[in-house]
Amino acid sequence: MKSRWFPHVHLHLLVAGLLLVPAVWVQAQTVEQILKQKPSQPDVTIDTPAPEDVAKCKVAGFSEGGYEGKVLYGPDGSTPLRVICRQAGSKEKNNRVEEIRFFHNGIEVFRDNLITGEARWLGDAGTRIARRGQGGLTWISITPEETSAEVVKALATGDLARYKAVALTVEEIKGLGLTGAVADELTKQAESVDSGFASFASSLNLPQDVQWGAFNGNHPGLMPKGKNGLSVDLPIYFNSGVVLMETADGGSRSHQITISDMVKVGDVWKVVGLPAGEPFGSDSGQVSVGSVFFPTMGGEGGRGITEQEEDYSQWTDRLQQALGELEQASPDQIASKCDEVFNLYMEIAMKLPQERDNFIRESANFLMGQIRDGHYPDGVKKLEGLYDILKKEGNNRELTAFIRLRQIGGEYYAILSDPKVRGGDKMNAGDDYKENLVAFADEFPRTQAAAEALMTLALDQEYIQENDGAVNYYTTVAQDFPNEPIGQKAAGAVARLTSVGKAFPLPAEWKYTDGSAVGSLAAGKMTVLFCWASWSYNPEDFDMMKRIAARGDVNVIGISLDQEAADAQEILKRIGSMPWKNIFVPGNAADVTNSPTALALGMQAAPMMVVVDAQGNTLLPNVMSVADLEVRLDGIADAK
Repeated sequence: MKSRWFPHVHLHLLVAGLLLVPAVWVQAQTVEQILKQKPSQPDVTIDTPAPEDVAKCKVAGFSEGGYEGKVLYGPDGSTPLRVICRQAGSKEKNNRVEEIRFFHNGIEVFRDNLITGEARWLGDAGTRIARRGQGGLTWISITPEETSAEVVKALATGDLARYKAVALTVEEIKGLGLTGAVADELTKQAESVDSGFASFASSLNLPQDVQWGAFNGNHPGLMPKGKNGLSVDLPIYFNSGVVLMETADGGSRSHQITISDMVKVGDVWKVVGLPAGEPFGSDSGQVSVGSVFFPTMGGEGGRGITEQEEDYSQWTDRLQQALGELEQASPDQIASKCDEVFNLYMEIAMKLPQERDNFIRESANFLMGQIRDGHYPDGVKKLEGLYDILKKEGNNRELTAFIRLRQIGGEYYAILSDPKVRGGDKMNAGDDYKENLVAFADEFPRTQAAAEALMTLALDQEYIQENDGAVNYYTTVAQDFPNEPIGQKAAGAVARLTSVGKAFPLPAEWKYTDGSAVGSLAAGKMTVLFCWASWSYNPEDFDMMKRIAARGDVNVIGISLDQEAADAQEILKRIGSMPWKNIFVPGNAADVTNSPTALALGMQAAPMMVVVDAQGNTLLPNVMSVADLEVRLDGIADAK
């Protein structure tokens, strides 16, 4: 027999209602034959050797859990790639394969049963189980997180059949025994899927590479047996958010759609009707949904503005009141008031699931600020607890990284603010902090939090004048986030630090506050670019800079790093007359430390000075204090 394929298998399986991959002989020995087997379902990440490594793979006997067959190992000779097997002692004709198992990083992630048509996701690929048929997949078991991922994939590809596989059907509503207005509304929404899916999917305008990012579900509720005619206790998620992620050009964008209700039918979580959402990238805050099962959580008919959304301002008012009480608290009250504020953050995050991530982030920033100020050392444990929760959830890498970075910072600041810790131990803590930041950036690469950590490390390198190290950190951030402010600032820092001996990269379009052009920096004598900001104003810096400007051997140009003209003008009024001109470029007032000047020059701190020689070439790219500037200018003068 020339072929090892069983020629009548396709017809046999089709009659059984299972359109499957071809069955293979268990006796198949070659690497190539086993590598032909592919998962029956898309979106399964498996390992396949490069063509040049196929010859290094090997096939060996397999026996495990009552199954026997063959295992294909990768080029290293020990990492499994595929298993083809059958039940030991099976009476299937011709020793035919019953299961094909697929691996990723040595872990089984997917299993196809060629007899029953069952597909199982395993390992870190998930827990869901489905049965294949002519009409597509029928889910046997699927979690709410995995259902929400199916929703995203169906919407992204416009696949109605895929969506309907996780949507509550009219038959299932009847099977639950529901009656009355709830049954009528559920039926209405179930029937709307066929007619409304295509237009809704189109309205989202999803990018081609959009991916599932996270499932932000409130804690589940339970509709008890007998309520509205229910024949069983019915677990329910209501007002759940599904985060969609797009990653392109080293950056990322997120968007959220909202599911009104999800219900558990058997071991399968189903969505009710269609989600609600705006086009990708839009965020007007006008989209709202309610729960069919919990009408008090929404408007008439289970739709409209939810009670949580109506109460948003009340929650934030309570939070502001608690923060105000904390400011007025006596020293012996501060710890308990911090507890109250943190607990309120957590309560709001639970009550307003659409805002959950934002309030968790705010709570972490609150904790780290209180730790840094020496008010709340117990905040370290709170941050640790937050991180453990998010890590266990495992569905929001960006938020998990954000909290972990605050935890690292909190641990460091707790030591710095502890009066019992001696100076040497604080220095050691600083070294540990930097090591932890490096390890963190390796653990959570290409996240915003990792970029933040690398920027911190880069600035530290600038302070100790290790500019090559700073450039390495800045370059990573610039490459990972080219379209984000943090990446643009990193690129500006790289340009500044690598300009030594070359013309300083001052944008030609910048002008002085009087409207005149800046012109060439080749002034016939050294020029000091004095970068300052209202958010780090120190009058002594300006007094010393006036003294430097009076030396006569340097030309001073002030560069405001502020976003708003009013902020810059306020400082200029305080200082009064200055023997130099100032540059100001307005920007986005909501982002105070990312002005156009700060981004272009890569400035993370103020003041910072750049010294340019008489020919306009960079001499010193980062002098970190005005006092140090005087010393270094004196050194240059003495060297002449």
